[in-house]
Amino acid sequence: MKTLANPAFAPKLAGALLLLLIFLSARTSRASEIDAGSGQVPPRAYPPPHYQLAIGGSLAAGGQGYDAEEIAGLGEFSLRWQCLPALGIGASFGSFGFGRRGHDLQAGVVGAHLSLHPFAGIGDSHFDPYLRLGPLYFADVRGALPQLPTYEVTRFGVEGILGMNFAWRHVAFGPELRYGRTNQAWEMLGVHVEARF
Repeated sequence: MKTLANPAFAPKLAGALLLLLIFLSARTSRASEIDAGSGQVPPRAYPPPHYQLAIGGSLAAGGQGYDAEEIAGLGEFSLRWQCLPALGIGASFGSFGFGRRGHDLQAGVVGAHLSLHPFAGIGDSHFDPYLRLGPLYFADVRGALPQLPTYEVTRFGVEGILGMNFAWRHVAFGPELRYGRTNQAWEMLGVHVEARF
């Protein structure tokens, strides 16, 4: 499990994927601007978003640096306002478990985030990859580990999520990869589902 929380590899992978998503988003926006001069609506232009509010939840599990022999788990509830076709802002409320034993660390987590959806609103596409980045605050930390007492957990951190939604009408679901860090790192693979209004 130690390799899963390697702080050297994950940020490079997340950075490369972020650049790819930004490139795809900019390319599509540029094509829309060029076609707008003809007075015709281009087939792949960004129309207004199909939704403005998304309410969702996630479950994830994976490796973490607090106790390399244990698996971390996460349950999360999130809200997002899609203020632009490709950009949303939101908040999340979740519960982390850094191990399966009763005395292991448990934490309630509150977060805020920006969410980039580069293919949002392109025709009738059901393909909706996204990147979510934002700060976290560990509002409630309970339990302890022999090598890491509760008071040593840094309360502020950051988390990035790379996900793939399959959208159908007012529902979207799919897998996601999470990388986060306070004074230790975690990497989790999970599933996400949301309702869109």
